[in-house]
Amino acid sequence: MCVTRYFTYGSNTNLDHLTSWLSGYGVTASELASPRKAILQNYRLRTNYWSTTHQAGACNIELCIGRQVEGLLIEVSDEVRSFLRIKEGWNRCYSELDVHVMVPGSRTSISAFTYIVVPELQVTHDLPVKSEYRRLILDAAKEHRFSQTYQRSLERILHPVAISRPIEVAS
Repeated sequence: MCVTRYFTYGSNTNLDHLTSWLSGYGVTASELASPRKAILQNYRLRTNYWSTTHQAGACNIELCIGRQVEGLLIEVSDEVRSFLRIKEGWNRCYSELDVHVMVPGSRTSISAFTYIVVPELQVTHDLPVKSEYRRLILDAAKEHRFSQTYQRSLERILHPVAISRPIEVAS
């Protein structure tokens, strides 16, 4: 079995959420091996993609010198990778990108793949996200001890969708 390293950011950093989704395809949590915090240098997190699944914004990364994205580095099998491709709408919504990430405490970068929104689906501004999606990401950032600075930036970037309530009319 071939093992590949996957750098995840956004909602897939919530391993409970990711393993729950994968279990629908018969993949067990043990097939996501050695998850550890990792940093992708010279990129920034965006919500500049309209997800038809969420009916709101979803996370993306874009090149941005001097910035960084915190996430998880996970070892996955080719089978898990094929299911991740389904989850991410590979080639239609997201494409795979080879990256090098740093693991805190290590001096060498590690190669991995990640997902980036295809250019034709990126919009120029950040979109609000669903509250549940926002909570998945913020909970994972806390659980995996992402830096406080990065957690604060997530809170700013992940604008929740405003909930519209019916106007009550007095009778």
